[in-house]
Amino acid sequence: MLTRLEGARPPGQLKASEGLDDMPPQRSRTGRQLAIVLVTWTITMALCCSLASAAQTPTLGQKHGLFERGFGRVRPSTIFLGGDPTGLVEHIRWTAWGNRLARGVGTADFVWPGQSVAGGSVRSPAKIVAYDLRTCRGHRAYLKVTWYFPQYGGSFEPSVYQNTCNSSYPPYKYTPPAECGATVLHSPEGYAEQVSARGIACPAALELVANSPAASYLFTGGRFVYGNLYCGTEGYRPELSSPPVSFECARGKISISFELDL
Repeated sequence: MLTRLEGARPPGQLKASEGLDDMPPQRSRTGRQLAIVLVTWTITMALCCSLASAAQTPTLGQKHGLFERGFGRVRPSTIFLGGDPTGLVEHIRWTAWGNRLARGVGTADFVWPGQSVAGGSVRSPAKIVAYDLRTCRGHRAYLKVTWYFPQYGGSFEPSVYQNTCNSSYPPYKYTPPAECGATVLHSPEGYAEQVSARGIACPAALELVANSPAASYLFTGGRFVYGNLYCGTEGYRPELSSPPVSFECARGKISISFELDL
């Protein structure tokens, strides 16, 4: 007679932990393969979405000239038209890029009224706007860009721009200023002639000129602010010019030009 020993198990009965290690790890491999597939799919979709998004992000038109900068790029920090310093905007910080209008702030050259680009350029904060979002040479792009100087009375004028797709300017329609005649300056004394005005009526323009300190700058040249206008002149320089001496006072859309004789 056989006696079952203590701890012995009937034939064919296994502990729960026995025999599992000997089974093929098919279920474990399947799980790992599924995880790899999911990760690969996620990375692929993310890359595709990223490339699609990049392809749809508009640029600032397209580059044309050898010396131009910023065109054909996304959110350019510098824009240069390739000419004199008035066509340069630096340190631009953009907002709402990709919207109908993209706005930015940077630094550009403001030319003081009555003075030349060489002598009257002032580095000043400028606001820049990229707009007219369409297609340029098959790419989504802003076709127009302009900038202005709010501290000098400037504002956004959509009709004044640089075409970023073909590097052109809009047709310019010259509107002659109003001819206001002449007036006598009170202090210092002087005589102003050829007074012309834009954006302001002639009586108000003549009064501003008559009460301005313009005669103080007749020989020295310089800049001054009067009547909320920025005024300036190159002054009388025998080696460069002859009397009379040209002056201009301006702010935003208001401009007054006149001449002082010696």
